[in-house]
Amino acid sequence: MAQAMVRTLLQQGVLETTALQACVRDAGRAAALTQRDGFPVGVDPAPVLAADHLLLAIKPQQWSGFRETCSVLPASRQGGGLLVSILAGVPLGQLVNAFPQRACVRAVPNLACRIGQGVTGLSFAAGLSPSLGGLCKALFAALGRVETLPESQMDAFLALAGSGPAMVAVAIEALADGGVAAGLSRKQATANAIQMVLGSAAILQQEHLSPAELKEAVCSPGGTSIAAVAQLERSGLRSALIDGVLAAQQRSAELARTPR
Repeated sequence: MAQAMVRTLLQQGVLETTALQACVRDAGRAAALTQRDGFPVGVDPAPVLAADHLLLAIKPQQWSGFRETCSVLPASRQGGGLLVSILAGVPLGQLVNAFPQRACVRAVPNLACRIGQGVTGLSFAAGLSPSLGGLCKALFAALGRVETLPESQMDAFLALAGSGPAMVAVAIEALADGGVAAGLSRKQATANAIQMVLGSAAILQQEHLSPAELKEAVCSPGGTSIAAVAQLERSGLRSALIDGVLAAQQRSAELARTPR
């Protein structure tokens, strides 16, 4: 996710390679990323920790080890700007304790950020200055829609916006399967299912319609669409999607309670 975000910000001119420094665990991967992306990538976290602003995108299970690494580095050798974490299950309190000299932010971006069509939830630690908050919002606005949330809502946001693309992908795949069952080729069914979903979302957004209004516009009395909707209701699609979001929210909360 971090690589996708940075590449998009570079492509849009929001960031420049001369201002970037990254760190990964594997030396071979560091060399490959340096050659590919045009900015230094190493395995020593010290140069990254000294940067003005820090994007933390390690795996959640690596958090404890990384925190210990940071604790042995003198505060005088660490930067004091933003700390933006995209780690699931690591709350702001832990980030602030580990980086007391930084302005900490939790971010939940989703996969579409890599094409500038994402949605990101941001939660700010207490005392974050308006200037740093504005800088953080501007960076993520280049990747799509941004919403500022209290931390208590971050699990819900992650469940809907972060896990949602997987549920949409399952729905598109199922629609394509239906098209194949009805007689279309796999290629036809998949391409048309994807475009149909894109077009439907665009209408909702551009014409400021609610989903119910779009459904009503498509469903004529006694027609094919209302027959399809009635079958989906009988099959429990609405409840299944609600349960999927709630299951993702529950799992996110469980991750936050898991010691690291």
